[in-house]
Amino acid sequence: MSILTKADDLTHPPANDDPYWTETVWFGANVPERRLGVNFFMLLRTNLGIMVPSLFVWGPGGEEIWSMPYQRTLWHGLMPKDHDATNFKLPSGFEVERVNWLDEYRVRFEDSDRIKLNLHFKSLSPPVPYGVKNGYGHLDQYGHVTGEIVLDGEHISVDCLDMRDRTWSPRRETSQTARIGYTYGASSQPRVSRSLRNGTTRSPTTGSCWAICSPRTAMLSSAGGRDLSIATMRGVRSA
Repeated sequence: MSILTKADDLTHPPANDDPYWTETVWFGANVPERRLGVNFFMLLRTNLGIMVPSLFVWGPGGEEIWSMPYQRTLWHGLMPKDHDATNFKLPSGFEVERVNWLDEYRVRFEDSDRIKLNLHFKSLSPPVPYGVKNGYGHLDQYGHVTGEIVLDGEHISVDCLDMRDRTWSPRRETSQTARIGYTYGASSQPRVSRSLRNGTTRSPTTGSCWAICSPRTAMLSSAGGRDLSIATMRGVRSA
């Protein structure tokens, strides 16, 4: 039985009064035939009462933030009282609708005629917890993502395997001695072809590595690695 509960879909009470206490909400999507990637990301500084919603769409020739087909980050927005981390609609156009606890969500965003995002995330497996104790935690969850992106008037269908995650813990803006490489993959095939490694060459890495072969999950390894590829960092994923 998972240690995660419905409460882990909500905004967590901060474990302390650290101003750097941070909670995140992330949904990913991709369009393999177009080599497009999508990051829908929300950062909450609960003790400061601020939030930073963002959306990034990138692709070939548009990986840097200034060259992406679309990017929007709203810094230092006021966090609504009693904000629900996975069920909200902001005046800025960012929206998440929780359909089923820890399982199914709709993700939307609209910015005039520049972009309209309408995605549906349905889990392929229960969320996987990491370090959930003493009021801190993280979860990862693979899902089937469908829907549509209307980008500068062009309608782009989305039908992919991708991921969502959440973290609740202090996250400082100063340099840290440990870095986390975040490499993941999903396959519709009934086997895992290889394990994944994470990390950087500059410092130790923390965390673990896992993959899903729908509909089962399997832990692959828990160790450090080297050389997180720039392709992964830029969101270029192979299916």
